[in-house]
Amino acid sequence: GSPNFIRIPSIQDNYELALYLTQGVRATPGFDVKNCDYILSFGSGLIEGWESPVFMFQGKSALVQNGGIMGQIEPRLSKTAAKSDKWVAAKPGTEGALALGIGHVIISEGLYNQDFVANYAAGFGEYKKFVMDGFAPGAVSQMTGIDVESIAGLARDFCRARKPLAICGRGAGNSPGSLQELMAVHALNALIGNLNQTGG
Repeated sequence: GSPNFIRIPSIQDNYELALYLTQGVRATPGFDVKNCDYILSFGSGLIEGWESPVFMFQGKSALVQNGGIMGQIEPRLSKTAAKSDKWVAAKPGTEGALALGIGHVIISEGLYNQDFVANYAAGFGEYKKFVMDGFAPGAVSQMTGIDVESIAGLARDFCRARKPLAICGRGAGNSPGSLQELMAVHALNALIGNLNQTGG
């Protein structure tokens, strides 16, 4: 009969808050992994059953059948990293910095969806200043242990895809996936305009 609702802290808490802070929606985000053609995963254990295991297995299978690519960013060679097309072993807890570094490359090379940003995004100027001032590929390389060419390559591959999707799993923080990390990764989806879209 208690009016209180208590649940164990999880990544869902931060994902819901990140969605609210970036899109103004109070909901659990959903990812259309079945219809994307490039997954850039920041520590999401897709093969290990991240979120809904059956849904993720079906999504990874559809990705392979459609000729899609998956890049896994995490410090250890997990099952997901082993089954990915590319494994990027960033230092533990630096996934958010890497996402911001990728954002830096996307903006500096003009790879972002300028129509979406101009018509549907607020705060792009502040985000641009933040990543351009503090997350140049050279600085991010020192933070993450990933070379500058690889950072730029991840950004270009992500933007070349027709339906790229950036998702975030575990990282720094007391609960898997810190709020700042989730927002940094989610900003990549906004830069290419893949929000509320098939494969997004």
